[in-house]
Amino acid sequence: MNTERANGTERFDRQRRDVSLYDCHRGACGSARKVLEYTTSVLRDLTQDINPRPARLTLALRLGERWLAMFPAGERPPPRWGEDGVGAAGDGYEARGEDGADLQARPLRGLPTNVLEVVMRNTRTMCPAERRAVLLACCRVSKEWYHPARATLLADLEFSEPSRFSLLALAQLASDALLREPDRRVPPIRRLCWDADDCPLPGRPVLSLALPMLANLRVLKIKTSAVGTSDSLFATMEAVATVLNACDKLVAFIWKHDTTSLKFPLDTPERKTIEKRISRLAIFLFDSGIVPWAENRSVPRLNQAVGPPIRQWAATTHETVSSLMPGACQDLEHLDIVGWHSEFLHPWLCPAFFTSLAPRAPSLRQVRFVMSCMAKDDDIQLLLDSFPAIEELDLAHQILLTDVALTHLHTHRPLKVLGIAYTSFTAPAVAALLAIRGSLLVAVDLSRNKWPNLGAICRFARHAQGLTALLFRECPGLPPIRANIVTLVASFPALRFVSPLPEDGGSPPDGVLEFVYEDDAFSRGSVVRGISTRQLAGIP
Repeated sequence: MNTERANGTERFDRQRRDVSLYDCHRGACGSARKVLEYTTSVLRDLTQDINPRPARLTLALRLGERWLAMFPAGERPPPRWGEDGVGAAGDGYEARGEDGADLQARPLRGLPTNVLEVVMRNTRTMCPAERRAVLLACCRVSKEWYHPARATLLADLEFSEPSRFSLLALAQLASDALLREPDRRVPPIRRLCWDADDCPLPGRPVLSLALPMLANLRVLKIKTSAVGTSDSLFATMEAVATVLNACDKLVAFIWKHDTTSLKFPLDTPERKTIEKRISRLAIFLFDSGIVPWAENRSVPRLNQAVGPPIRQWAATTHETVSSLMPGACQDLEHLDIVGWHSEFLHPWLCPAFFTSLAPRAPSLRQVRFVMSCMAKDDDIQLLLDSFPAIEELDLAHQILLTDVALTHLHTHRPLKVLGIAYTSFTAPAVAALLAIRGSLLVAVDLSRNKWPNLGAICRFARHAQGLTALLFRECPGLPPIRANIVTLVASFPALRFVSPLPEDGGSPPDGVLEFVYEDDAFSRGSVVRGISTRQLAGIP
């Protein structure tokens, strides 16, 4: 043990000496990357120590100061750049004379903030390395560009690398040190997507340092699991409670938790902290994955913690509606019905749930059945009777439904959006429904069904002249080629969105765009879109 500790100390001291060789001039991206990689390794080591050595904290702090020195605060005067420009010269290049002064220095015109936001928004589809490259490119061109670009990227953050929590901790430490007092500026992070399976929870020292960076967080999406020992489950609960307790501005919490054999604790301080924060949310979606039947009260009880602000909610239908706090669900707009245990192949729904919820949820307009649950024909009838104002309904993957369920929709006039992807409905039953209700439909999802073909769908057109969105993914009888889409557009005069776009290399007809699924949709790829968490967080 002493030998291992000695080897670790020797390696640490050697790396500390190596750091002094790093060239940390402003804009030296390669050097900055080395400093960040090393600092991250130092902070990661802290998670293994109950009492971290002060020398490690000091070194991490010093490296953080040098890192931030490359990107000075926005209040400082913008740098003047050489006539040849720094962008073409590579990392760390600045045109200077022998005395170190800038050659024919001139300020660079600022980029409009709205243009920069559009540029950074487009980087969300890039891999993390490419996103960082764009950010550093903005810095090399102009320090004025760097800060709004950095804020835009940090506003919508995905933890795709295990080091991210450590970097947040480093950023907080370094900011405090540079200001010589706690940094009370509002952090830019407003939406955080965190997969705890790929990015394990940090130890308490690092987590406590990173929490101030989440003070402005509005939306939190996490994926956790607890398989193995009870200690792992309680550690997960403690970490989630700690993060939630630090996010006073949180309005949306989407939590996917997989557990196979452990009891989800009911009465713990961490559980009470989580339930308290849930009561203040506008969106709460909890996907229990696979929860044993023996724990049949733990998941519904967590769902029952919602309060009056709730607008989008996921329920198992086994919640006790009478236990909801007064005013809860009065502004509920969107309801997801989810499965919640694994003992039965088709988790059953509680029929009394809809009738009990109806008086409390007068604003409900969207209902989405998630793949993990299975509805029956009578459930659809009861839902429509309880909520006669429903406008959007997604029945995708509800393979137990028969054509009888569609007949219940014949007299439901408010229906505007319908999803029947991967269902057992027959073509005649769908045709009969569209003949009666098609004139009011604006979006239909027919994906992953065998019966749709070009002729059958075009015959629906005269009953659905107002259809603006048509989804037909993975329909073997309707391949996504340009000729088929041109015919569909000619048949449906209002059609503006399709999915998928032509896959034969042809461009879509003028004015036709791809239907974009809400990226935070609970059921992944539903025609019934929930409330956009990006818009809720104020992210462009």
